[in-house]
Amino acid sequence: MNDSVISAILFDVGGVLVSDYDIQSDLRNALYNPEHFDQQWPKALHDYESGFIDESVFLRKLGCDHPSPEQYDRLTRGFRDHQVYFQNVITFARSLTTHGLQIGILSNAMPSHSAILQQAGIYDGFRPCLLSWQIGYHKPERGAFTSALSALNLSDNPEHVLFIDNHQNNLDAAAACGMHTLLAVRQATQAQTEQTIIMGITDKLLSLGVVL
Repeated sequence: MNDSVISAILFDVGGVLVSDYDIQSDLRNALYNPEHFDQQWPKALHDYESGFIDESVFLRKLGCDHPSPEQYDRLTRGFRDHQVYFQNVITFARSLTTHGLQIGILSNAMPSHSAILQQAGIYDGFRPCLLSWQIGYHKPERGAFTSALSALNLSDNPEHVLFIDNHQNNLDAAAACGMHTLLAVRQATQAQTEQTIIMGITDKLLSLGVVL
């Protein structure tokens, strides 16, 4: 049983539980490099992953007014074909529940990509599973983290949460809400990346009084 200050661990998905897929480059090529694509990308991605616009509006904002079925398919095909699941990290994360820790997910995500991960069972065992397009907030927006704290019933005790992400700006936002944080760092190989994430979690928990 866990009697330490940490009672819940929130995981990002891309770069932590699965590989971090470069959808921007893949989609730019699929849309034949439309003018102003890179300038439009941040806002279009934010609005799509926040659930504010649908897939067709997302593609139009990127300069593709009449996307073909193949271009629509590229949104999911590249992700599906190139995604690598960090199974050792996923198994380790699920094992943390045996130590009295709650595990959850807080992730910026596209609906089509979420469906692939759901079908693959990546979200299984993680409760709550908070996806940006469902909650209407996009990390590093404060609302994403306050929504997570509410779902964990820890709004008054954010210091009981450890948040793991591969982007420092998201960690900074979580820390500003009172959470403990851990940066997931990509290594040269998948095996090294997974080992580094697992050891990083173990060491961080130990420093916070959780002995696994």
